[in-house]
Amino acid sequence: MPGSASLPLRRRGAPHRITERTALLNLRPEYQARLASGNLKPSEATELVRLSPRGQDTLCNAVRTGGCRNDCDLRASPTALVDAEAQLLLMPDAPPPPTKEDRELANAFEAHVERVAALLRSGIHENQIVAVRKTSPHRAGTLADLLAVMQTDLRRIEVALREVAIQASFLDTAAKAA
Repeated sequence: MPGSASLPLRRRGAPHRITERTALLNLRPEYQARLASGNLKPSEATELVRLSPRGQDTLCNAVRTGGCRNDCDLRASPTALVDAEAQLLLMPDAPPPPTKEDRELANAFEAHVERVAALLRSGIHENQIVAVRKTSPHRAGTLADLLAVMQTDLRRIEVALREVAIQASFLDTAAKAA
């Protein structure tokens, strides 16, 4: 086409998408192959790119074993791994063991979680929500509101615990590699 050299080039796609796709070249070769074959989702690959090779292995293992159950977990886990890598750089020595008080608090928290789970299961019998029949109709709205607040708090605690679990997995592999 005559004069085509003077025509401006048209870019396809948003610039940040081009940057995201180019960053995928930083994936370990086996993860690039999984992405190309469709065995790794683009959203998973985008999160893997943020990590070192060891972090990529840890996150991929968490995804494979069900440690990242949804997109929120998938986004939170790499952040936890980046934090764990930063901790390794700042404090290469192992952290001090937990104190007796720390262990007691952790044990009490775990016991409370198990009691709450048992309490919630007691409201359901054979896939029927029997708690509804036992609840006063005048308190039902208040209890529903309380459960909504609890749901938000439970999700925050769940995400924090998943972050701790993935950081522990990363630190375990780091200790084994050292």
